[in-house]
Amino acid sequence: MTFWQENYSFIKEVYDTRYCKMVEWMDNVEMAIQKVCASKVYTSAEFKREKDNFHSLCKNLERAETKKWLNETLETLMKERAPDEQKEEHKKLKLIIERHKGMLPKIQETLVKTECYWKCYSYGDDLIPIFEFIDDLRNRSVKELLSGHSDQTEEHIEKQDKVINSLKTEKDGDGFHCKGEKLMEDANCPKFLDGHVKKLREAWEDTNEKAQLRRKALADNYSSWEVFETQKVENHKHLDLADAEFENIKKIFDLRAGPSDYNMRMKTAENFRKQIGDVFSTVSGANDCLQQMLPDDKNGTNEG
Repeated sequence: MTFWQENYSFIKEVYDTRYCKMVEWMDNVEMAIQKVCASKVYTSAEFKREKDNFHSLCKNLERAETKKWLNETLETLMKERAPDEQKEEHKKLKLIIERHKGMLPKIQETLVKTECYWKCYSYGDDLIPIFEFIDDLRNRSVKELLSGHSDQTEEHIEKQDKVINSLKTEKDGDGFHCKGEKLMEDANCPKFLDGHVKKLREAWEDTNEKAQLRRKALADNYSSWEVFETQKVENHKHLDLADAEFENIKKIFDLRAGPSDYNMRMKTAENFRKQIGDVFSTVSGANDCLQQMLPDDKNGTNEG
């Protein structure tokens, strides 16, 4: 009796153990593939655990030594066994060898997908401070601003320009808009990434709209200061001229000269009224704009 036949039970037990471990490994790999490719949206920490587990299982993917050992050991064990037993054992081994061979393309495909998914999860984590940054820019564009003079408005404009430039840089440079769009070009890109990119786009557009509106309001305020100051002086000039014209009115007792003088003065008065009305309307419009940002202690004091 040969050594193999003398120790058949022990060697067969070792063979069955390694055979079962091979099957168990394949079961675990298939389960890991299902988890990393699941439609469930994980937290990045949860996905990292699944990814690391899958990568750990994929070490020594070919299992060449294990398959060689199983083949050679089974050949030796079955030499003096009954034909039916030989056929059954070889059939069982062939099934797991073929199963392993069929799994390899799926495993390789999943390894590629896993890397793409991990980049997308990492991108989602990286967006957290970006959303906070955009929210800060938005808050700066909607918070109440006060301006008591043109210099103060000019300072506000400089700060608002920085907000707009920050938004422009984030979108036009190699920022997170660009990174998200590049990730979406990958055919393996998970569906949840579209939600991240859409949310980022909407947050940026909303903030940019409010930033531009604030910039326009400040520009209007700044120009209104100039209009208010210059036209207020102009209005006083017209009023002074009108007062002087009024003081120059004298009674005329000449029946022939009186009517023409009256008509001329009425025409002059109408011209003054129109000029003063136009200037006052301009000054009043500028004042209405200034009142929107005027501090309480100055509100209502911008009178011509």
